[in-house]
Amino acid sequence: MRNRLRVLATAFMMTSIGLGLGACGTTSASTTDSTCHASSAVVCIGQSDSARSVNVRLGETLEVTFSDTSLVWSDIRQVGPQLLRVTQKATRSVHQFRETFRPVKVGRTALQATGAPRCTPGQACPQFLLLWRVQIIVTR
Repeated sequence: MRNRLRVLATAFMMTSIGLGLGACGTTSASTTDSTCHASSAVVCIGQSDSARSVNVRLGETLEVTFSDTSLVWSDIRQVGPQLLRVTQKATRSVHQFRETFRPVKVGRTALQATGAPRCTPGQACPQFLLLWRVQIIVTR
């Protein structure tokens, strides 16, 4: 029993260290839940970037993609100064939600959306809203 606990504790610590190291030194947003292809001109953000700060420069494109099929997403709202202009309005499908922005002014703002559970009519459905919010820092 003691050896089993030791193995489990070691596995947990190694997983935690691996997750921590995976985040070290990254300055761009995650693309794990997105089909966006990040480049020097495109910054990709997704559902897993909630509560983070993302840097984007004037002239770059900021693409927001949610690929969680268990949620229905609201429109993305800019909360704060209007520093971003929509370049591609939201497209929705059962598998994905995507909207593209271009920074037009330097400063700080935030993007915000809510996700509600996708429910089948006539079946029990959880009642919650998931708040997604990302701080956007626009630089030259």
